[in-house]
Amino acid sequence: MGRPLVTSQFVRTPAASPVAIGARVMALIGKGSDSFTIQEQVTRGSGASDTLAHTATAISKVGDFKGTKDYVVTTDYALDSGAIRWETGHGPATGETYYVTYVYAKAVTDYEPFLTDNFDDVVNQCGDIELTTGVLNVDSYLTMAAQIAFNIGVRQIIICQIATNNTAGFSDAYDKLENPISGINPYYIVPLLGSLATSGDFITAKGTALAHCLKMSSEEFGKERRLYTGQKDYVGTGISVDDLVTEAGALLESRVTLTGNWDPIRVVSQNTGSVDVILDGCFQAVMLASYRTTQFVSDPMMNRPIQGAYTGFNTRWGDIEVDTLVDGGVCVCEEISGVIKVIDDITTNTSDEIEVDINTVEARDTLISMARKAVESRFKGIRGDNSVSSQMSSFMEIFLAQRLGEGLIAGIGAISASRQIGSLRKWQIAFSYLPVTKVRDIKIVFSVDLGLAA
Repeated sequence: MGRPLVTSQFVRTPAASPVAIGARVMALIGKGSDSFTIQEQVTRGSGASDTLAHTATAISKVGDFKGTKDYVVTTDYALDSGAIRWETGHGPATGETYYVTYVYAKAVTDYEPFLTDNFDDVVNQCGDIELTTGVLNVDSYLTMAAQIAFNIGVRQIIICQIATNNTAGFSDAYDKLENPISGINPYYIVPLLGSLATSGDFITAKGTALAHCLKMSSEEFGKERRLYTGQKDYVGTGISVDDLVTEAGALLESRVTLTGNWDPIRVVSQNTGSVDVILDGCFQAVMLASYRTTQFVSDPMMNRPIQGAYTGFNTRWGDIEVDTLVDGGVCVCEEISGVIKVIDDITTNTSDEIEVDINTVEARDTLISMARKAVESRFKGIRGDNSVSSQMSSFMEIFLAQRLGEGLIAGIGAISASRQIGSLRKWQIAFSYLPVTKVRDIKIVFSVDLGLAA
């Protein structure tokens, strides 16, 4: 019998989600181009060489602005200590302008993280998407990931290019992300670890990423971070269901979403036509994190089609394999007729994260609705006096004690009530409580128009 699909959606309430969409920005960490390519206008000097604005590492083209002359390397010019050196009797005349298209290495400051809402910014900073015999070049990892994110509908991304393609490079990048980027602290961390050369480095860098998320989510820093990650088939013989489930078990209770599809297929347009490119599982993590940033927190991804990312997967799981992955805490997708859907919106974390704990979000919304109705029923239309604030506080204390007895909440914090500034009719009530799951206490503030007479 085929595996049944279940669709679930919570009714949104007027209350804001614990983390607003605008604050749930993801950071892509990975390899990009280590150089810039520019075209510079140069005026021929009287000496044998002309200095360029940057120290060139390669010259790809030299020509005049009339479009009638392309100078030839070795015959007309050569690259000499980062400058262009003209051969005797060749090149433009003294004082004549020409252009040079050349490559120069990035400086240390060019590896600083940046926030962008424009894909062209990523291309300018990290290079184009380039393939070699149908395989994505390592230097194109960040650009490819950003393109996937923007195609899905992400509005803002933090790009953090690693300075060295090794575990130390990823570790340095995580350190940079401890500070806000353009005033924003990234909520999702998605490292493109498939650029690393060995599975051992992959595992090490993933562990460092998790340590970063745990550190930033601690009471000391108070910045919630979630790691989205996948796998790469370094051996070339496939990745087993058991291996994925084992990894998910090792990550239990952590801020991690482990993706179970490790070879998504992306269509890449080239001059010779479209090419199907097989990526690694870290790009699948990019897809899920990207989609999550476009959704309300209280909306699960389960059985939702995700557009704009992949045409499918090179390896498809069977029903029994999918059931094993889902039961083992792995987030897995399926592809049917070119449409990709999340089979189950799950996570290896079961206790410490508001963002993925749908039960906590739903309970909070239910609690707000119940509290508002209870206050309106008790106080609406009565004549107000100086004791109304204390009456409301006492009423809310009784109300929350009842919810505590029902098991809807696990603890009660501070309670306050006051007339809203500048209004005779509206009152503002605030209370905090501890949800039944292991997260920080949640503070609720809502206002109601009770029509109270002054």
